[in-house]
Amino acid sequence: MKKLIKFIGIGLSSLALILFHVSAVSAEGDVVITGEAAPTMTPVTFGDFAAVALDGTTQTTTLNIPQFTVTDATGSGSGWNVTLTGTQFSNADPTPKSLSTGSLTLTTAPNVSLDDPNSSPADTITVATTGPTATIDTGTGLKLLSAAVDGGMGSYFVGDTTPGVMTLELMPREVYATTYTSTLTLTIATGP
Repeated sequence: MKKLIKFIGIGLSSLALILFHVSAVSAEGDVVITGEAAPTMTPVTFGDFAAVALDGTTQTTTLNIPQFTVTDATGSGSGWNVTLTGTQFSNADPTPKSLSTGSLTLTTAPNVSLDDPNSSPADTITVATTGPTATIDTGTGLKLLSAAVDGGMGSYFVGDTTPGVMTLELMPREVYATTYTSTLTLTIATGP
């Protein structure tokens, strides 16, 4: 009888080990990643152009584009673009005077550098060409920056070491001794 109880005890112990044997279990782990609805940029406040004393010749005055930061945290890879727009320069006199559209051009492009070192490379962002055809005050504006599809993901400094420079050309045939005003706007949108 003792042998039978011992045999049953060993059998039950073996059965318990089989039933309660711990084994490694694997399962999939998911991570849900969400992004912002659209790329963003820090606010920009433009200053004033340097004053000009007329001398009867074509003259210019310049204004730097303030430094700003662009962030693409959408996770879409859709790219983005920044457009610089200016209204036609005009004065507030009772008899308004305006400068020709196309008087304001981009003469120095701003640099683009990484704010976060793990952002897409800065060379995935195209900067506008400069010169007489890079007009800003035409109503449609100038595409200042364009991030390619699957590029421009992350955050970037714009103009941190080399600011963009706008040049206003003043032609003697149309410039009066008054104050001219233009509303300058930087906007960001999805897509290159």
